[in-house]
Amino acid sequence: MMNYRLFFSKASTQYLDIELRMDAPQGSKMDLVIPHWRPGRYEAGNFAKNVKSFRVSDALGQALNFRKSAMNRWEVDLLPGSKEVVVQYSYYAAELNAGSTWLDDRQLYVNPVNCLMYCPDYLHAEVSLHVELPNGYQIAGSLGGGSMLQNESFCTHSFRLKNFDTLADSPFIASADLAHRSYQINGIDFHIWMQGDCHPDWEKVTGDFFIFSNEILNMMGSYPHDEYHFLVQVLAAPFYHGVEHCNSTVIAIG
Repeated sequence: MMNYRLFFSKASTQYLDIELRMDAPQGSKMDLVIPHWRPGRYEAGNFAKNVKSFRVSDALGQALNFRKSAMNRWEVDLLPGSKEVVVQYSYYAAELNAGSTWLDDRQLYVNPVNCLMYCPDYLHAEVSLHVELPNGYQIAGSLGGGSMLQNESFCTHSFRLKNFDTLADSPFIASADLAHRSYQINGIDFHIWMQGDCHPDWEKVTGDFFIFSNEILNMMGSYPHDEYHFLVQVLAAPFYHGVEHCNSTVIAIG
């Protein structure tokens, strides 16, 4: 299993800290990969350029040697008897559109396919995600039911997903400013989340979303999930961008 921890100490720097823990695979070497493209844009994204302060160690904190074997791939030398591998790096989250990752004082917005590394040996194994956020933040997205552990300064939101592909295709917004409405069609829960400075006519918005959602369901005949999430980033300048995922859509509009 790959276990991810996302946290940040100073949002204004726009550096998201990421820790990945996993059992050491068999053999003397292992690969770590960060995706090179994302859903909706089938071209090189070069997300590895945003990775800073990369380091990898064993469970006892002993540093492991590594080298870049490709633009988005790191080869790591394992020590004999290594039981666990700990990967730590920072990701520069300074691009805000429908397919990016962004961090500032108001929100953490993550497209996992941009910023989370994986080990190919565990690509199809279950994964866990732990996101440490300021108290008062909520998470919008299709990560599924999770748990929350709160202390005086922050809260940890935890999720389990069936594999890395599911996680990579599950963008989320975490913020204290999220606006939310929902509606239901044929037992399917549809959620509309808005992040940004806006005061929508919610009756009109939910009514319009209901109309086109109902039309699509009638056309397709069925839908394989019990919920769908529309994540709307409301930007200050004119902007139009959208990216569709398995059971969510991110819309950036100004």
